[in-house]
Amino acid sequence: MLDKDKFENKSEEKSTASIRPQEFSWHGLVPGKSTVSEAIEILGTVEQEVEFANGKWFEFVNQTVQVIVLDDDMTRIAKIRVLADFPEKQFMPTTLDEVEQIYGPFQQTQIDEFAVITYERPGLRVACRLFGNPQLVKWLEFYPAC
Repeated sequence: MLDKDKFENKSEEKSTASIRPQEFSWHGLVPGKSTVSEAIEILGTVEQEVEFANGKWFEFVNQTVQVIVLDDDMTRIAKIRVLADFPEKQFMPTTLDEVEQIYGPFQQTQIDEFAVITYERPGLRVACRLFGNPQLVKWLEFYPAC
């Protein structure tokens, strides 16, 4: 389970969510720089580890946080995906408006067959439900913006 003290301390250190486009982070974890070991330190026990064609993902916190590493560097985090049902609601924006208040404006990139609309800016992708107002977040995905 999530070590709230470590998580909240990291969150306070990075409360502005590292607004610099090259280094979006989620509570101290920076894709391209942070390691799986650091994710374990902040998020607690790995609940599931899944191998895929060119890497692995590790699931944490009731399988609501996915940390993805790729074969070329199996220790550094390539992506962090946080699902909307992350249990610590104060650390997860629920609407596109809230996401834009924290991270700035996004460009719409696609609408898929599952009624999900994706918005993006360098280093961060957000998926929202297509229908409804306000647009509810399904997940946030952090990645290196290089």
